[in-house]
Order: sequence, then C-alpha cells, then structure tokens
Amino acid sequence: LDCAEQIEPDSAVIAAAKHLWADRKRCVDLKDSGAGALALGQHAEAMHSLTQALALNAKLHVLDDFHLYLLRSDAAFGLSRGGEAMSDANSALKLRPDDNEAKYRAARAHHFTGSWEAAMALFTELVQGAPDVPLYKAGLQSLIDQNPATEAKHQGDHFYSSGDFEEALKFYTLAVVQNVKLKFCDEAMLFNARSQTYLKLKRLGEAIEEADAVIDARPDWFEGYVRRAEALTSYQKYTDAHKDYCKALDRCPSNKERVYIRERIQDLEGKSTEVDVHKSAGDMAFTIGEYDEAILAYTEAMDSNHDGWYDDAVLLTCRSRAFLQAGIRADALKDAHNAIKVNPLLTDGYMARMDAYLVLGELLKAQDDCLKALEFLQKVTDTSDMHFQKLTMTRNKLQDKLAVIRSAIGMETISSGGDAAMAAGAFEDAILQYTSALEHLQALEGRQQRDFASDLDSSHVITNHRISIQMAVIYANRSAANAKFGKSRASHAIADADRALEGRPGWMKAYARRAEGLHLLGKLEAAVEDYKRAYEGDELDAYLRRNVLKGFELKGNVFREQFAHKEAIEQYTLALDGFKSAFQEHADLHADTSMWETPPGVLLHRAEAYQDMSDPAALSDVQAVIKLAPKWAVPRVRLVEVLRTLKRGEEAYAYALQGAAELDIGSTNQAVDFERVKAGALMDIQSQDTSAFRARVVKWFSRDAQIDRRTMRIFCVSDLQVDIEANLRWCKALSLTAFLADVIIVAGNVADTFDGVKTGLRILTSKFRRVFFVPGNRDLWITEPEAHVFPDSVCKLLALLKELDNIGVDTGPAEVARGVFIVPLFSWYNYQFDEKDPFPGKYRFDRFCKFPMKDEVWQWFLAMNQQAVLTSYRREQAGGRGGEECVVISFSHFLPRADANMPEGVPEIRKNVGCKELDMQIHTINSDVHVFGHTHMAMDGYLGDRYRRIKNVPRYREANTGDDEYLCHIHGSENTTRYVQNCLDNPEEQGVYCIFDGEQLCGGNVPSDGGGDAYVHFTRDSDAAVDTTFSRLSMGDSIVN
Repeated sequence: LDCAEQIEPDSAVIAAAKHLWADRKRCVDLKDSGAGALALGQHAEAMHSLTQALALNAKLHVLDDFHLYLLRSDAAFGLSRGGEAMSDANSALKLRPDDNEAKYRAARAHHFTGSWEAAMALFTELVQGAPDVPLYKAGLQSLIDQNPATEAKHQGDHFYSSGDFEEALKFYTLAVVQNVKLKFCDEAMLFNARSQTYLKLKRLGEAIEEADAVIDARPDWFEGYVRRAEALTSYQKYTDAHKDYCKALDRCPSNKERVYIRERIQDLEGKSTEVDVHKSAGDMAFTIGEYDEAILAYTEAMDSNHDGWYDDAVLLTCRSRAFLQAGIRADALKDAHNAIKVNPLLTDGYMARMDAYLVLGELLKAQDDCLKALEFLQKVTDTSDMHFQKLTMTRNKLQDKLAVIRSAIGMETISSGGDAAMAAGAFEDAILQYTSALEHLQALEGRQQRDFASDLDSSHVITNHRISIQMAVIYANRSAANAKFGKSRASHAIADADRALEGRPGWMKAYARRAEGLHLLGKLEAAVEDYKRAYEGDELDAYLRRNVLKGFELKGNVFREQFAHKEAIEQYTLALDGFKSAFQEHADLHADTSMWETPPGVLLHRAEAYQDMSDPAALSDVQAVIKLAPKWAVPRVRLVEVLRTLKRGEEAYAYALQGAAELDIGSTNQAVDFERVKAGALMDIQSQDTSAFRARVVKWFSRDAQIDRRTMRIFCVSDLQVDIEANLRWCKALSLTAFLADVIIVAGNVADTFDGVKTGLRILTSKFRRVFFVPGNRDLWITEPEAHVFPDSVCKLLALLKELDNIGVDTGPAEVARGVFIVPLFSWYNYQFDEKDPFPGKYRFDRFCKFPMKDEVWQWFLAMNQQAVLTSYRREQAGGRGGEECVVISFSHFLPRADANMPEGVPEIRKNVGCKELDMQIHTINSDVHVFGHTHMAMDGYLGDRYRRIKNVPRYREANTGDDEYLCHIHGSENTTRYVQNCLDNPEEQGVYCIFDGEQLCGGNVPSDGGGDAYVHFTRDSDAAVDTTFSRLSMGDSIVN
C-alpha cells in the first residue's frame, strides 16, 4: 500500500485501504493488550482494551469473537462483576455451545451471582465430561460447600443443639425445600434431622413419616430405622419397634450406636410372649443335651411366631444346631440354608451352616461361610459391654476355626494375607498377618485332635511336623518384614530367623534372613558367616560386597555420633558411590539391579550430617530421598528441618503444609511430626530468624541514609482497594515526575488478590522513590480463584513479602534520609480491644482469611515486630546528623488505640479493628507519627494518655487469656505520638496526604499532579490543638485532637 501510494498519492481507494489496514491492526493490538493486562492481573485495563476490541471487531470481523468474550469474561470476574462475566460467557457459549472453557466461565459466573441451579448443572456437566480436570472438580466442590441447603441445615443444627426445636424445624424444612432441585445435600440426612426434631416436639405421626422418607432414600442406613423405632416405641407399638431396632443393628457399623440400639432392644424384650416361652424351653433343653426336646420346642416357637416378634432366621438357626447335635445333618443344613434365605445379614445363620458343612466334610463351603460370618463381625471391637464381649469371643472362635479349615485345605494358604501385604509394601500389615497366622498354628498344634479329627476324615488331619514346617516359613517371612524397618527392628528379624531355623534346621533361607538382621545391626562378621551358609558363587560375592558397603554406613553413623560430620559424610559417600557403581555394573550386564538401588536411608543419613554442618548440600540429598521413597514421611519432615537450618523458614512452612497434604497423613504420628516442624517454621518467621529477612534488612535499611532530608517528602495512604476501577485510576493518575524523590507509606488493604496487591504497589514504585507497605486483612484473603494457590493466609503473606522484595517495595524498617526512619509494624485485631465487652464475639469477620493459629493471630503478628521495635532509632543527634533531630514514623494497618473514632452501627466492630498491645510497641519505638488504616475514619491528631499494664481489672478478669495484666489508660502518662489515618475514599477528588515536607512534620493534601499544598506543621512537643482545615479532612470525616 505504501508503494501504491507513492505511485498515486491522491488515490481515495488506496487511502481507504490503508485506513482499513490500520483499523484491523488496532483491533489485533487491543486484543493482545487486553490479554497481556489480564495475565498481569490488571483486570480494569484488560476490560477496557477488550471492550474496544469487541466493538471494533463487530465492524471488521478480523478476530474470533469467541476468544474475545472469554478474555473479557475473565477480566470482569477479576473485577468481581459477576453479571458482566456471565453475559460474556453466555455470548461465547452461543458461538460454541459445546466448548468447556465457555461452560466453565458461565458456571463460575452463575456461582458468583447466586444462580445455584444453573451453576450446578454446568459444573456437573463439566466434571462428567472431563473428570481429570482439577479446576472443574474444585468449582463443583466450592459450589457444594456454599449452597443454601447446607447453610440452612447448619442453622437448624445450631438451633437443635440449643434446644430451640421449633426454629430448628423451620430451618430443616427450608433445607429440604432448597435441596429439592439441586440435591446439594444428602436428603436422607435432612429427613433424619427433621424426624428427630418432630420426635422432640412429640409430633409422632410426622416423625414416622420422615423416618419412612429416610429409609426410602437410604435403605441401608441404620438411622432411619432407629428414628422410626423411637417413634413406634412412643406409640407403644413394641413389636414393630423391635423389628426396626433389629434392622438398625444389622446395618450399624458404629460400636457406640450399637450399644444404644442393643439397650433399646433389651428394653423391648422385657415383655414376655408365647414365643419367648417356647424359645426359652428350647434353649434350656439344648444346654442340658436334650436335643430332641430342643427341636420340638424351637418348632413350637416358630409355629407361634405369628406377629414376627422373633426373627424366623434366629429360630431356624437354633433348630439347625439342635438337629446337628442330634445327628440329623441333612435337616441341620436345610434349616441353616433357610435361615440365611430369610435373613442374609444374620451371622449365626452362616455359622450354623459352616458347622453343618464341617460335619459333612465340605471344607471349601465351610471356609466361605466362616469368612462371611467374620465379615459381619469384623467391625466389632472389645469393650466392657457384655454383648460385645460375647461377640468378640465368637469372632475369635471363628478365626480359630478358619485356621483349622485352611490348614485342612492346604497349609500354604494360611499366610497368604501376609504375603499379599509384603508384595504391596505394607510391611506393618504383613507382620500383623504373619503373627495372626502363627497364633492360629500354635493353637492348632494343641487341639487338632480334639477339635478337628472327630468330625473329619483322618486323611485331613495335619501332623505336628507339617505345622512346624509351615511355622518356619511364616517366621522367615516375618523376619523379612521386620528387616524392612531397618535397625529399629533388626533384633526382631534375627529372633524370627532363629525360630525358623528351629523348625527347619539348616534351611538356607533362614540363614539369609538372619544375615540381613545382623547386617542391619552392624554385626558384619557374623553376617558374613550366615551369608556363606545361605549363598554361594556370584550371589555370595554380591552379598559380601553389600556387607562392605554397609560397613561404610556404620562408620559414618559412629563419626556422626562423635560430631565428626565431615568424616561421617566421607563414609556415607563411599557407601553411596559403591551402590552406584554396582548398580551400573549390573545394568551393563542386563542383570537384576534391585539390591544395588541407592539406599534412601544412607542418603538421608548424609543429608542429616550435612544439616549438622548447615551445608546446603543437605537440601539436594533429602530431595533425592523423597524422589526415591515418595511415600516415606521421614524425609519430608527432614526437608522442613533442613530448610529451617538453612534459615529458609518461609519455604519450610509452605513445604510442611504441602508434604502433609501430599501424603494424606490424617491423624497419625506422622501428622504430629509435620505439626511440630510447621510450628517451628512459624516460630522462625515470627522471630524473623530467616535469611530472607536478614537480606531485606541488609539491602534496604541504610541504603538512603545519607540522602539530604530536605530533598524529599513523606506521604501516606491506606485502603487503596485497586480492585475498584476508580481507585486504580487514582494510582495511575499520580504524576510520573512530581514524587520521584519522595516516599509513600501504604498502610494495608491494597487489594483482595495477590495480583491486585502486586499491580497497585508496582504502579506506586514507578512514581515514588520508595514505597513502604504492611498487609491488611483483605490483602490476606484467600478467595475462590486463589484457594488452590495458597494453602493459608500465612503462605500468601510470605509470597507477598517475597514478591514485594523483587519489585522494590519496603516491608521492613529503613532510614529513608539522614535521620528519618520509617518503621512498618505487622498487626492483627484482638477482641479485647473492645473495652466494654472484652470477650470473643459471635460474628466471624474476615472469613476468607485462614490462619493456623486461632485467637492468637494478633500475638503472632506483633511478635514479627520485635526486631524492629527493639532497634534504637534516636541515636546521637550531633556529629553526623548535623544537629538535626531524628524523625521516626511507624505505621500499621490496624488501629493501635481504642479511643480513636469508630464506624457506628456495625455489630462488634471494636473486636475486629485494633490491638492495644500494638500501641505499646509504638511507644517503645517512640514514634513521632503513627499511620494506620482499616476503619475509613480519617484523622490527624493526638489521642489519650499512654497505655500501661495493670493487674486485676474487674471488667477484664473473665476475658483473661493467661495472665492477670491488662492494658489501660494511665492519666498523666504523656502520649506525644501523633496518629494519622488517610484512606482512599474519594479517588475522583482526593490528592496525596503529606506528613513530612522535608523540613518538619506536617499534615495536608498535595494534588495528584504534585502542584500546590496546604500544610499544617507539627512539632514533637506541641500541645496546641490541631488545625482541622486540611483539604483532605474537609469531607466531614471525624477529627480527633
């Protein structure tokens, strides 16, 4: 086109073509600009560019509108504009109805705007269509956790627990209604809660109807039958109640609940019936050996059981046993069959049929019934309750019979459970399985003739010799399992190998097992002798070589115990190099390399030795151990300890959370270890005993100490909230040149998101020489988009501090000019800030924050200030200071004084805005000015007397958390600190508030372009009233003099 224009410079066609080309290029540039801004978290800029791109593309059709709508939906969501995000997502869906990305954005927007049904439908469709995408699963789970049905259920639970059953019923009914369409909650649980509430209100008919609904929804859940039985009992319908309690008992897995159900059944069975009389007569006849009489009595009991007071299966089981003892085996088997048919969940039915099969010699079928009976009893544990003791005895008897049956079928099957556990790497389970098998065999030795030979053909009787051989095999296998735990169980491995040799003298496998135990204990000479008995040729050479390498490890352990860490590392390295060399040799020969794989234990020992020397090499070693044994918790705990030793507490804390989550350790001893190292990392961060903090101090504290204070000013602002577009424009509108020599203090709450905080502060660093910042509560929120990035608010805080170091934002104290100090103070609120009601409140503020501490969050943050507080800022004034008086300005996000003005009409606001202990730190620093934020109540002036700790204040005594000292005003104790709050409330008109003009402390607004000012000057000793004509404070905000 340029060439054409040179030939025909006045051509209208060429001019139009160039204009069209320019428009199309601008459309593409706008799209790229929007995408780039979105990637940087600059959602407002992205929104503006993408809107222009869409408008231009409607005329030119250069780009795919689908992608533009997706990008603008992301930008709108980042700005918390749910309606606009949904509109753009729907527009994209119209263009491509089957696209998952568009569906996800629409679902997310529906969730944000409360359109639960639409969000549920879309998230469900996404998860079903793409089950491997974590983002879709997380969205669906978040929706389920925050739905109205669940909220109503929780409210109902609250009122139920407080005894307000009428209110509880209202909320449970609301939960049922809310749950009709979306099915967020288990409807059986909702019906169960409502049935229980009706029962409390004595509305028995409705309680039964709700219990029926529970059973219809979940037929296998015991709670529905319990609810109905309770209501039927109140109706005095004891027979029906008894049936329901029995059904509940058969379905109940909980030991505690089973005790309750059995007690109810006992109460009901106190009413004697004709069936009771006949059954009792049958039981008595069976006990004294009158089996024919017992058969007749049980038959009469079944004939009179018209109303089903007894389970027919129970009566059939009793008669089956009587038939068996009377020698009528076919009828015994028939009754047992019928008992199981009537009630497939009755354990006694399977036991009766097992006994019949045993007498008939059908061992495989007897084994199957024995396993089924054990399956029903496996959840029963020993307790002092009579019934459970009886069940436990029954279970033990069944296990003994199972051992006998298995022995008769084939001795090799008895240890199959342990073998399977060994193959799966579950060594603890394998030991338990082998131990159980050994106990069965030991019992079998003494009673096989008594318990087994009378009912079975003599060909099935197991000889003691065969038992001894099988026990030797199991002892050898258990020895191998114990050896897997290393030195801690090596003695057990040796003892088991010795027992195996007693059962099978001269057995090579037993010698090999004993050699492994001796090898682990470091008894290498004895191990060599056993290796020679177990192996020969190349195999023997390999084990002897491995024994030599073990010797290096043991020498390393000795050196480490003597604190000779370098020598220990040398020995561990020799062992590791030997394994590596042997592994490579076997790999080159295509031989088995399993015994030459790098031992994680040796590598971990070397990591520990490096750690003892504070050598960073410990880090790479322990990471290698985790790669070799990813399911082993010990090296993960060690990694946290290594990071702490290397003064990397921030990384240690984050990894402690990550390691525990990856292993899914629950409440095991491993969980205790992770909690221990996590608490240690928190302590390192709290005390700022980390290399990151030290580097921060070294880099920033004295960097500008020689700058002439007359060349700079200090400004302050809080609560920027750049997520709001107008506030972001305010930041961008600040002059690019007027403040380049100046400093600005940002007292928290820059944005709700990590990217928002970074964006807002990055803008300020381009306009001011130095930017100081402490986080507020909203800066540490973890909302849905960041829930999978930061495990908790401490992790977000640490990530912020690291990122702010990178972009040049100060978060620690510094001398910003000669004799001028700025001291950031971390803070959080303490409920005792509320002097009228110094107790925890019922409202939960900052629910998006997640801390590992509970009410001690404020103490943790204040402890982070200790080094800053104990630093002496008012050094000698003469000499190098040129006679100038030092100026110290501290700042925090939360209020340090309870006598500052508070917003009216907000319940419990005083419990969640400040911390008086923070003011004690301010006075220790001896600050001239303290800047804070949070309440949006602008002020500049002096407050009351200093706080002092005094004892036994009656109003606070109940709220005391450990000591008997409280913070109160002490009249006459002069407080010379000036307090300033300047929040960004009016971005269209507000300038920048100056508190130091280069000469002295002041107060007044400077316009965004840097021109003009209206200062009021302060002196440290001034007791004059503060001039309240500052342009910033002319908006009607409170002034506290």
